[in-house]
Amino acid sequence: MFSKSHYSLFLALAIFALSQFAFSQEKQVQEVVTPTADWAPTSIRTSGTSNVYNIAAQGSPAALARLGFRYQTGKGVKKDLVKAADYYRQAADQGHPAASNNLGYLYQYGLGVEKDYQKALSYYRKAAAQDSTSAIFNLAYLYHHGLGVERDDAEAVRLYRRSAARNHALGQNNLGYMYFNGLGVERDVAIATRLFRKSASSGYAPAQNNLAYQYLVGSGTRASQKKAERWFRRAARQGHEPSREALLQLEKGEQLPERTVVAVSQ
Repeated sequence: MFSKSHYSLFLALAIFALSQFAFSQEKQVQEVVTPTADWAPTSIRTSGTSNVYNIAAQGSPAALARLGFRYQTGKGVKKDLVKAADYYRQAADQGHPAASNNLGYLYQYGLGVEKDYQKALSYYRKAAAQDSTSAIFNLAYLYHHGLGVERDDAEAVRLYRRSAARNHALGQNNLGYMYFNGLGVERDVAIATRLFRKSASSGYAPAQNNLAYQYLVGSGTRASQKKAERWFRRAARQGHEPSREALLQLEKGEQLPERTVVAVSQ
């Protein structure tokens, strides 16, 4: 079991966790570009690339967005981020929310276009106004880190809460992070733990890792090394390296190294 001094160390290192949060967030934002059922009719989603080209040539925003995704991921075509951005832009200009969201992502990370946080913000806002949960989540991230807009943790919390309310696992995890650190909201480790648990139950590995640490030190819940190991194991099975390393240390009966006690950052 962890002593009070270990618990204090854990809380102190939460501030350092911001750097890990920023690093891992790129992967999180990237995950939301996966097409969902609202991207296009089944006829477009299941069509070959040549047929999608034909439909796109007629100005279909869904087909244009689909081509953008294929060029972004290299699915069925040679990966070309410049073309991906062009097709997304054509679809976004016609009001396609997923295309606006994904174009914002390309601008945020300078993929196929020059990095431009303000343009990323603009496209995320456009998609969020059309009720895109992914865009709402991405907007929250920009507000939290002050990218293209003045940093506003309270606004980030508001947006993370909107995405979390729709069972968006990443939004639940990030909102938990805000509650754990008292950023934009009154600090409440119990709420943070509940949010980590919701996200973890959806299978999101970083949240499983976060929940494991909460159980390990008894933060917002009763301490239980058995439950901590269970959640570390679930995350490790998904290839989450920090969880795998933490689990190995616990199984050896060793104290976790400081570098792993940043898990609440995601």
